[in-house]
Amino acid sequence: GQDPIAVYWLRSGHVELRVERGEVWRQVVGDVGPGGVVGLGAVMLRHPSIHVAEVKEAGTALRVGREAMRAILREQSGMMRSLLRTLLTRGEAMERRIAELALLSLEQRVVRSLLRLAEDDTLRLSHEELAARVGGSREEVTRVLSRLRRRGLVETGRRRVTLRDRGALDRLSVPLPGLE
Repeated sequence: GQDPIAVYWLRSGHVELRVERGEVWRQVVGDVGPGGVVGLGAVMLRHPSIHVAEVKEAGTALRVGREAMRAILREQSGMMRSLLRTLLTRGEAMERRIAELALLSLEQRVVRSLLRLAEDDTLRLSHEELAARVGGSREEVTRVLSRLRRRGLVETGRRRVTLRDRGALDRLSVPLPGLE
Protein backbone atom coordinates (compact mmCIF):
# COMPACT_ATOMS: atom_id res chain seq x y z
CA GLY A 1 0.00 0.00 0.00
CA GLN A 2 3.01 2.32 -0.10
CA ASP A 3 4.40 4.40 -2.94
CA PRO A 4 6.55 1.98 -4.98
CA ILE A 5 10.21 2.94 -4.78
CA ALA A 6 11.96 -0.21 -6.00
CA VAL A 7 11.70 -3.62 -7.60
CA TYR A 8 13.19 -6.64 -5.81
CA TRP A 9 14.52 -9.75 -7.58
CA LEU A 10 14.74 -12.65 -5.19
CA ARG A 11 17.96 -14.62 -5.41
CA SER A 12 16.89 -16.85 -2.54
CA GLY A 13 14.19 -16.98 0.11
CA HIS A 14 10.42 -16.77 -0.10
CA VAL A 15 7.96 -13.85 0.01
CA GLU A 16 4.19 -14.11 0.51
CA LEU A 17 1.97 -11.53 -1.24
CA ARG A 18 -1.38 -10.70 0.30
CA VAL A 19 -4.07 -8.06 0.47
CA GLU A 20 -5.30 -6.94 3.87
CA ARG A 21 -8.06 -4.97 5.48
CA GLY A 22 -6.89 -4.01 8.95
CA GLU A 23 -6.14 -6.77 11.44
CA VAL A 24 -9.38 -8.60 10.69
CA TRP A 25 -9.02 -9.77 7.11
CA ARG A 26 -6.10 -10.91 5.01
CA GLN A 27 -5.98 -12.95 1.85
CA VAL A 28 -2.86 -14.55 0.40
CA VAL A 29 -2.77 -13.88 -3.33
CA GLY A 30 0.62 -15.23 -4.28
CA ASP A 31 4.03 -16.54 -3.37
CA VAL A 32 7.35 -15.42 -4.82
CA GLY A 33 10.46 -17.56 -4.66
CA PRO A 34 13.97 -17.44 -6.11
CA GLY A 35 14.01 -15.76 -9.52
CA GLY A 36 10.72 -13.99 -8.81
CA VAL A 37 10.08 -10.27 -8.77
CA VAL A 38 8.27 -8.13 -6.19
CA GLY A 39 7.08 -4.59 -6.88
CA LEU A 40 7.31 -4.52 -10.67
CA GLY A 41 3.65 -3.86 -11.39
CA ALA A 42 3.44 -0.97 -8.96
CA VAL A 43 6.67 0.62 -10.20
CA MET A 44 5.66 0.36 -13.85
CA LEU A 45 2.06 1.47 -13.31
CA ARG A 46 3.18 4.34 -11.04
CA HIS A 47 0.70 3.80 -8.25
CA PRO A 48 0.84 2.26 -4.77
CA SER A 49 0.56 -1.50 -4.65
CA ILE A 50 -2.48 -3.10 -3.07
CA HIS A 51 -0.26 -5.99 -1.97
CA VAL A 52 1.66 -6.45 1.24
CA ALA A 53 4.84 -8.49 0.85
CA GLU A 54 6.01 -10.47 3.87
CA VAL A 55 9.26 -12.40 4.01
CA LYS A 56 8.42 -15.99 4.94
CA GLU A 57 11.92 -17.40 4.43
CA ALA A 58 14.96 -15.14 4.69
CA GLY A 59 17.08 -14.80 1.61
CA THR A 60 18.79 -12.26 -0.61
CA ALA A 61 17.38 -9.91 -3.20
CA LEU A 62 18.64 -7.44 -5.75
CA ARG A 63 17.02 -4.01 -5.23
CA VAL A 64 16.61 -1.78 -8.28
CA GLY A 65 15.23 1.70 -7.69
CA ARG A 66 12.13 2.93 -9.53
CA GLU A 67 13.88 5.25 -12.01
CA ALA A 68 16.72 2.80 -12.68
CA MET A 69 14.16 0.06 -13.36
CA ARG A 70 12.27 2.23 -15.83
CA ALA A 71 15.52 3.10 -17.62
CA ILE A 72 16.53 -0.57 -17.83
CA LEU A 73 13.18 -1.52 -19.34
CA ARG A 74 13.37 1.30 -21.92
CA GLU A 75 16.83 0.17 -23.02
CA GLN A 76 16.66 -3.61 -22.67
CA SER A 77 13.97 -5.24 -24.80
CA GLY A 78 15.00 -8.74 -23.68
CA MET A 79 14.54 -7.73 -20.07
CA MET A 80 11.11 -6.30 -20.88
CA ARG A 81 10.04 -9.59 -22.52
CA SER A 82 11.28 -11.61 -19.54
CA LEU A 83 9.45 -9.43 -17.05
CA LEU A 84 6.31 -9.45 -19.17
CA ARG A 85 6.38 -13.28 -19.05
CA THR A 86 6.74 -13.06 -15.26
CA LEU A 87 3.74 -10.75 -14.98
CA LEU A 88 1.64 -12.90 -17.31
CA THR A 89 2.47 -16.01 -15.31
CA ARG A 90 1.49 -14.22 -12.10
CA GLY A 91 -1.74 -13.04 -13.76
CA GLU A 92 -2.60 -16.62 -14.77
CA ALA A 93 -1.99 -17.80 -11.21
CA MET A 94 -4.31 -15.08 -9.93
CA GLU A 95 -6.99 -16.12 -12.45
CA ARG A 96 -6.80 -19.67 -11.07
CA ARG A 97 -7.00 -18.27 -7.55
CA ILE A 98 -10.09 -16.18 -8.35
CA ALA A 99 -11.74 -19.18 -10.00
CA GLU A 100 -11.06 -21.33 -6.92
CA LEU A 101 -12.53 -18.70 -4.60
CA ALA A 102 -15.60 -18.24 -6.78
CA LEU A 103 -16.34 -21.81 -7.81
CA LEU A 104 -15.15 -24.19 -5.11
CA SER A 105 -16.38 -24.92 -1.60
CA LEU A 106 -14.12 -24.13 1.34
CA GLU A 107 -13.39 -27.85 1.81
CA GLN A 108 -12.33 -28.16 -1.83
CA ARG A 109 -10.08 -25.09 -1.52
CA VAL A 110 -8.51 -26.46 1.67
CA VAL A 111 -7.87 -29.84 0.05
CA ARG A 112 -6.36 -28.26 -3.08
CA SER A 113 -4.08 -26.08 -0.94
CA LEU A 114 -2.98 -29.03 1.17
CA LEU A 115 -2.12 -31.03 -1.95
CA ARG A 116 -0.31 -28.10 -3.56
CA LEU A 117 1.69 -26.99 -0.51
CA ALA A 118 2.55 -30.24 1.28
CA GLU A 119 6.16 -31.29 0.88
CA ASP A 120 6.69 -34.98 1.65
CA ASP A 121 3.00 -35.09 2.68
CA THR A 122 3.55 -32.58 5.50
CA LEU A 123 2.54 -28.95 5.64
CA ARG A 124 3.84 -26.64 8.35
CA LEU A 125 1.53 -23.69 8.94
CA SER A 126 -1.17 -22.60 11.34
CA HIS A 127 -4.91 -22.83 10.73
CA GLU A 128 -4.92 -19.03 10.48
CA GLU A 129 -2.23 -19.07 7.78
CA LEU A 130 -4.11 -21.77 5.86
CA ALA A 131 -7.32 -19.74 6.19
CA ALA A 132 -5.58 -16.73 4.62
CA ARG A 133 -4.66 -18.91 1.64
CA VAL A 134 -8.13 -20.36 1.07
CA GLY A 135 -10.41 -17.40 1.76
CA GLY A 136 -11.95 -18.66 4.98
CA SER A 137 -11.80 -17.93 8.67
CA ARG A 138 -9.56 -19.83 11.08
CA GLU A 139 -12.64 -21.37 12.69
CA GLU A 140 -14.04 -22.60 9.36
CA VAL A 141 -10.69 -24.10 8.34
CA THR A 142 -10.39 -25.82 11.73
CA ARG A 143 -13.82 -27.42 11.18
CA VAL A 144 -12.82 -28.60 7.67
CA LEU A 145 -9.55 -30.08 8.98
CA SER A 146 -11.44 -31.81 11.81
CA ARG A 147 -13.80 -33.44 9.28
CA LEU A 148 -10.85 -34.55 7.14
CA ARG A 149 -9.09 -35.91 10.24
CA ARG A 150 -12.18 -37.89 11.33
CA ARG A 151 -12.30 -39.44 7.85
CA GLY A 152 -8.63 -40.49 8.21
CA LEU A 153 -7.43 -38.26 5.37
CA VAL A 154 -5.15 -35.99 7.39
CA GLU A 155 -3.47 -35.82 10.75
CA THR A 156 -3.16 -32.46 12.48
CA GLY A 157 -0.85 -31.11 15.15
CA ARG A 158 0.51 -27.78 16.25
CA ARG A 159 1.32 -25.84 13.05
CA ARG A 160 1.34 -29.13 11.11
CA VAL A 161 -0.95 -31.03 8.75
CA THR A 162 0.13 -34.46 7.47
CA LEU A 163 -1.60 -36.01 4.47
CA ARG A 164 -2.62 -39.61 5.25
CA ASP A 165 -4.54 -40.50 2.06
CA ARG A 166 -3.37 -38.43 -0.89
CA GLY A 167 -5.51 -40.47 -3.31
CA ALA A 168 -8.75 -39.73 -1.45
CA LEU A 169 -7.77 -36.07 -1.15
CA ASP A 170 -7.10 -35.99 -4.91
CA ARG A 171 -10.65 -37.28 -5.49
CA LEU A 172 -12.04 -34.48 -3.29
CA SER A 173 -10.05 -31.90 -5.24
CA VAL A 174 -12.27 -30.72 -8.08
CA PRO A 175 -10.42 -29.87 -11.29
CA LEU A 176 -11.05 -26.48 -12.88
CA PRO A 177 -10.99 -27.15 -16.65
CA GLY A 178 -8.83 -24.68 -18.52
CA LEU A 179 -7.23 -23.43 -15.30
CA GLU A 180 -5.13 -26.41 -14.26
